[in-house]
Amino acid sequence: VYSSFSRPSNMVDEDDDVSFVTLSSMEITIHDASYHKVAFPDTSIESYELSINDKEIKLHGNTIWGVLRGLETFAQLVKDQRDGNHFFIYNSPIDIKDEPRFTWRGLMIDVARHFHPIPLLERIIDGMEAEKLNTLHLHLADAETFPLEIPDLPITNTFDDSLVYTEENLKYLVTYAGLRGIRIVPEIDVPGHAYSWGKGFKDKHITSQCPELLERTHNINNVALNIASDDTLNVVKKVYDFIGRVFTDDFIHVGGDEVNEACWREDAFISSYIRDHNMTFKDLQGFFQKDTVQPSLSSHHRSAIAWEELSELDTHVWRFNSSSNLLQVWKNNADIPKFIAKGFKVVVSAGFYLDRQKPVDTAPSRWLWYDTWRDFYEMSLDPNLDSSVVGGEACMWSEQTDHQNLLSRIFPRISGVSERLWSPHDHNNTIFDVQTRLMYHRCYSHVKRGIRAGPIRPDYCPYFSAIITEKSWWDSLFKTLVLLSVSAFLIILTLFIACCGLYFMIKSKLAKKNSPSSSGYSEASDYVES
Repeated sequence: VYSSFSRPSNMVDEDDDVSFVTLSSMEITIHDASYHKVAFPDTSIESYELSINDKEIKLHGNTIWGVLRGLETFAQLVKDQRDGNHFFIYNSPIDIKDEPRFTWRGLMIDVARHFHPIPLLERIIDGMEAEKLNTLHLHLADAETFPLEIPDLPITNTFDDSLVYTEENLKYLVTYAGLRGIRIVPEIDVPGHAYSWGKGFKDKHITSQCPELLERTHNINNVALNIASDDTLNVVKKVYDFIGRVFTDDFIHVGGDEVNEACWREDAFISSYIRDHNMTFKDLQGFFQKDTVQPSLSSHHRSAIAWEELSELDTHVWRFNSSSNLLQVWKNNADIPKFIAKGFKVVVSAGFYLDRQKPVDTAPSRWLWYDTWRDFYEMSLDPNLDSSVVGGEACMWSEQTDHQNLLSRIFPRISGVSERLWSPHDHNNTIFDVQTRLMYHRCYSHVKRGIRAGPIRPDYCPYFSAIITEKSWWDSLFKTLVLLSVSAFLIILTLFIACCGLYFMIKSKLAKKNSPSSSGYSEASDYVES
């Protein structure tokens, strides 16, 4: 069995003529129980063997991460009767010997275009575990916002003051992911996409000033850091120092993509600096990488991963070191051999963009948007390059996703990516077969676990009602307000009825007291009326 998500065990019904044997335990062994770092230098780290027969269940992993992947496969082989008491595994005996094709199998989440709260990121990590993915790449800042609360830095810029990640938040998330065999690779994209940095410093020239370019393009992504300023360099060092303290992975993503020199050229201070020091803009960026970014990572003993553009920054000042750093390819997979020829190890994202209507430029446009999972599954990665391609990442840019739709945009389409990165290159099922497995996987591995995965075909998932009945904070608030309103109405109604009853009781008693045989009738009547 090679799949990263398992087939539906032929969907045998409990009423079929099948003999059942009850097993009450599983024997788990670990070859190297001392290895617990959330790092995957080779594929054997996540290898496992699972054996199921009518006498026993045995799971052996090379490390705890192999056991974790094996347990996920085991969970996907189990079918329940929905009463919570009976669970079945069909078609035994089953013998599985499994390990991934690539060591880097990731998902990038953009948390700057829309803020994604920690509970939502937890659900994403849960879904990644079901996909046997092992790397969560957090794109932490961009032109729109810088949602990090960093001590002694006023740089934080968000849509709302409450939409911010604290050091405590991020450390908790690292732990949460690590317990599930998922590493978190943080990204601070510099020097481009930096418009939001400048909003925190009203008195300092942190970002480049190019009002004419912004007026012409209406694109704040063109604004880069003012890397000719010592103030900016000091801020960048403090940001990377914060990232190095909070995150534990061996890699930090330094961005480096889409730097528009036109904004630097329009900035009088930067242009003057370039002329005075007799350098080019690429030289300036080279000095920035050499004297600021690289030492910041080295001080925390980290390596860099960057978008492919940084490999083009090849000047006499600085070039991206291919021996210890990784390159993330996002434009065209045809360029992978070119980067490998330069000595780079590569992470592939071209063709794995979850936000695109047409993820693969050469593929046909799908009539139904959700069918883009087929593009991911059919993506061919040349096996002759496996020694230099460490893996791949699906990318979920968040211009059009927030907490309302993020999970359904990622799951289950990312299964096409996860299987392509886990399975051998020659493991290619028919689309119908994969579609059948994916429909089952979406229901039993995602929806059943509370992950709002969208459907890919007409079907019925018996667990969708559990999600429908979940209550958001607004549901709870609305319910509370309704209950308070109803309670207040009932209290007022009760008081009104009591007052009416008291009124008529007094009136009745006074009427009897002041009958014609009694004196003071007119005075008592006036009193009752008043």
